[in-house]
Amino acid sequence: MELLQMLKELEDELTAAKKVGKVLWGLDLDECFMLLNKIRASLPESVRRADRVTRESDRIVNDARGEAQTTVEKAREEVNTLKEQVRVQAEQALEQARVQQLHMVEDSEICRLAKAQAQEIIQGAEESARKIRQGADDYSYDVLSNIEAMVAKVMTTIQNGKTKIERHREPVG
Repeated sequence: MELLQMLKELEDELTAAKKVGKVLWGLDLDECFMLLNKIRASLPESVRRADRVTRESDRIVNDARGEAQTTVEKAREEVNTLKEQVRVQAEQALEQARVQQLHMVEDSEICRLAKAQAQEIIQGAEESARKIRQGADDYSYDVLSNIEAMVAKVMTTIQNGKTKIERHREPVG
């Protein structure tokens, strides 16, 4: 709430002036503090309530940001784990293809067939790796979409709260 913040800033300035013994245009600083306290006491309850609602709203947004950040970090970790698994599986499949190729009989026809089979295995392994990577990307996209929806919901709740407060606010001044 800006009014309460301005009163706090004025009080801080007067306190600083009092500490260094500044004289402000002949003002009685104790009288100024007493007037500030009277102004605060005469503020309508709705102003104080709005200030509490604003602080609570800020806390909720900060909590939501923290949760969203945690969720994003977890999603990144899961994606990295999946990518590492894909890499390892692809390397294993390629290594298996190389081993099979080395053990093929040297006969020209068998060798040709073996090379063709090795190529098919390699292509199969690459296709399998591509599908696994695609699955990891799809999962990451879904997780990030869910996070986006949660953050949008929190922002809508905050906006609705602010709108409700504005409808019930009493004009100050």
